[in-house]
Amino acid sequence: MQKNKKAFTLIELLIVITIIGILAVALLPKIASGPARARDVARKADISSISSALELYYADHGSYVSPTGTAAICTNDTTAFPLVSYFDGTVPEDPTKSSAIDGSCNHYLYTPDGAGGYALCAKLEAEGMGTGYYSTNKAGTLAANTAGSFYCVVKR
Repeated sequence: MQKNKKAFTLIELLIVITIIGILAVALLPKIASGPARARDVARKADISSISSALELYYADHGSYVSPTGTAAICTNDTTAFPLVSYFDGTVPEDPTKSSAIDGSCNHYLYTPDGAGGYALCAKLEAEGMGTGYYSTNKAGTLAANTAGSFYCVVKR
């Protein structure tokens, strides 16, 4: 006499394992891009904070930061970009410190436009997170000629 044992058959187990495998392959790219997307969100928040500090600087001095002898500067250059006093000791930095826009600046890039405005840019890691910025001023030319996704705040 044979007892009725309740168990999964080999076919049922293979089907379940296959479905789990398909779901894992479909979700892996979303999970893997999570840290890069988080760093991009931090970059956008940093750009917003620096932009607010620039507005405070404008209220105090009547103009935006205007470095001499250079068209674009890194935001961590405290001599050319004197906003440290508007933060708790340091200007926000790129989360990886390796998101260079032009190959020479590993932080955020600030560019006065010569007409009293500026562009403040960060290079992003995740695809589809950036906004294009194309114009005829120095910052726009720099951003338009740079490969990759980037995020800029522009004040004119």
